[in-house]
Amino acid sequence: MKKTLIIVIVVLLVAGVALVGWFASKNQASSIPVSGPSVPTEASSSVVSSTSVSQPTVSWPTGDTIDIGTPLGTVTVKNVYNTILGWEDAYLIFQQTSTYELLYDTVDSSFVVSINKGPLATTRPEAEAALLSSLGISQADACKLSVIVGVDPSVDSSLAGEALPLSFCVAGTFGQ
Repeated sequence: MKKTLIIVIVVLLVAGVALVGWFASKNQASSIPVSGPSVPTEASSSVVSSTSVSQPTVSWPTGDTIDIGTPLGTVTVKNVYNTILGWEDAYLIFQQTSTYELLYDTVDSSFVVSINKGPLATTRPEAEAALLSSLGISQADACKLSVIVGVDPSVDSSLAGEALPLSFCVAGTFGQ
């Protein structure tokens, strides 16, 4: 029991630091829309130099679903790479409204629900329901995933920088 509590505290601290870093980078960098390679137009398609620099190739998972391994078992979710709106650092933005953003961390396969506008009592359940719908999973499966809810200081300054759990997960320990 004591060991589990220590593990939970460490996980929440790490998630909190990541969330603070994400909010800090969000305020400094704008999201970059995802687009395919540019296609030359008639006006720009004259001559391409043989010394031109090629763009790096990015390979993302294809298919309708992806499997995310967790300590509580594998969770199959809808492939968020198919709905990318943009990205910030290693975070893919796969759903965005005027009140919240849903992000996927490509480094550790975790999710962030970013509440950007209140009231929190309305926006948080709406954003969490959108996460379930976007991923095509149940609350029980969502609690197996690493998901943190972050609140912008303009919504609630007392919760800003906190790594909150999904509201429906038992004790905020991702289903434990």
